[in-house]
Amino acid sequence: MNGRGLVRAVGALALVGVLTGCSTTPAFSVLQNAPVDKDQPASLNTEGVVARETIRFLAEEDGRSYYVARPADGLERTICLIIDQDGQAVIGCGGYIEGALTPAVGVTTPDVEVLLAPDGYDVEEYAELGWTSLHPNLILR
Repeated sequence: MNGRGLVRAVGALALVGVLTGCSTTPAFSVLQNAPVDKDQPASLNTEGVVARETIRFLAEEDGRSYYVARPADGLERTICLIIDQDGQAVIGCGGYIEGALTPAVGVTTPDVEVLLAPDGYDVEEYAELGWTSLHPNLILR
């Protein structure tokens, strides 16, 4: 094997390592937590929209509770944000790219604007614009 072939082989192995690393890192590790009672908002009707067994509580503020879940249709790389506002579910679902540090879902109500971001997202740029983070995956104003 000449020098160029060796460089290409090493480069290809490095690329495989990077791609493998991206695909094994969960974007929303909270979904891997075992469910607890607070993860199941009894009053909310989410049937047909999200897979109820995947709902995980994120935070609560100003009488609203925030949850993350997988969609009912089981689409891969899709995530849902649920806002429990006075017993009514406000749900937004969207796609995300594993390893990409960009917000996945945004939901706006008359009272709050919320972004669901993957693990490791840097919320500092939003903090400068008046947003707050109640949970590592949740940014709102």
